[in-house]
Formats: sequence, C-alpha cells, structure tokens
Amino acid sequence: MLIIKNLIRLKVDEKFLQSVARKALKNLPKLAKNSKKIEIELVVIGEKRMMSLNRDWRGKDKATDVLSFESGKWKVESGKSDFITPQDDIIHLGQIFICYPVMARQARQYGYSFRKEIARLLVHGILHLAGYDHEKSAKEEKKMFGLQEKIMGERGIIQHYKIN
Repeated sequence: MLIIKNLIRLKVDEKFLQSVARKALKNLPKLAKNSKKIEIELVVIGEKRMMSLNRDWRGKDKATDVLSFESGKWKVESGKSDFITPQDDIIHLGQIFICYPVMARQARQYGYSFRKEIARLLVHGILHLAGYDHEKSAKEEKKMFGLQEKIMGERGIIQHYKIN
C-alpha cells in the first residue's frame, strides 16, 4: 500500500501512483510474495524542503529529484531494526520523497510526460527501499538501472499504463 502525502499545491494522480507502486513491487524478487503487506510512504515536496533533506542527510546543498529512507523492518535476515516494529503484519518499507519542481524540470528536459517522470522516480525510490544502491559500485548501478528499465519498459509501467 502506498500512503501519499502531498505537501505541494499541485494535484498528483494518487490512483496512478498506487498502481505504479503495485506494479514495481510485483517485479521485485525480494518483495513480490509480500507485496500486499508492504507499506510505503510517498511524500511530494517542494524545493526548499528537498534541499533541506538533501543537505541534512547527504551533505549536498541542493534540491534533488528523489530521496528514499528505508525503515529496516523488512530486513528480517539481520534480526535487528532501529525502528519500533508494530505487530500489524505490515512491512513498513520506508519513505520516498519526490521533489515536484525538480521532477517537472527533468520531465521537460527528457521530453517525458510528468506521469512518466514521477513514475520513474517512484520506481527508483522503491528500488532503493528494496536495498538496491546505484552509488555503491558500477556493478550495482548496472543492476539497479537495468531492473528500473525492466519495470518501466516492456510489459511494465509504460506499456501497462500507456504513458509517454
């Protein structure tokens, strides 16, 4: 389940984002069998908030398109989590922050629709929450972006929802 908090004045298509999240989770081997029990919080924010988050958590004093913060509960193999784990049988995967103004600029730059770009950023954030990290190594980058393209591409989100 995708919980959406829209902190900007522009409307986002919540139904579409819910369906993108479901499609992405079903394509992740680690999470597919539990996809109906997974909860992700998506927060759509402006540039000032994103700049503050990016500065505080990554030491970069600029707004970025997407940031993800995993809760750690789903990592059962470690047996440890810094988060309180309620007995609700829901896997709280974490939070994704998307900066709408940066997303909109990128969509125009790439020649994408806003729907395609926000879908791409949501999928990217979900992959980070699932443990993928393109900044770790070239091998990890190739693996993560390959999976992102697979989810977005053929028989994926772009085809399924017919977004340009």
